[in-house]
Amino acid sequence: TRSQLQEKYFKRSFAEIYDICKKFYPAYEIEKAERNPKHKMSLVFKWYFGYTTQLALTGDPEERVNYQIHCGPSLGAFNQWVKGTDLENWRQRNVDKMADRIMAGTAEYLCHRYEAFLS
Repeated sequence: TRSQLQEKYFKRSFAEIYDICKKFYPAYEIEKAERNPKHKMSLVFKWYFGYTTQLALTGDPEERVNYQIHCGPSLGAFNQWVKGTDLENWRQRNVDKMADRIMAGTAEYLCHRYEAFLS
């Protein structure tokens, strides 16, 4: 697992990544990492989190397996909202179709709220 992570995903050793972390994180974080191997590993994985974001932003096709797009709970909410529609399968999603669905849904919601306000 260690070799696979370092060679296939991180493209550098844990030691090299930790050296990068030591330059980036404040002294108290590094001191904590020196005392606690789990914290040290968490810094390495936090580095990977940032690394994969940068890979996605630069769009290097060689690194496609490492792309990470951060979305939070809003993607789960969107998935629930489009369940049972033509957009349920993520492969069928295009930004224009999604934008149309969001704008139509918003317009419908606002109309209902406006009608309720007038009643």
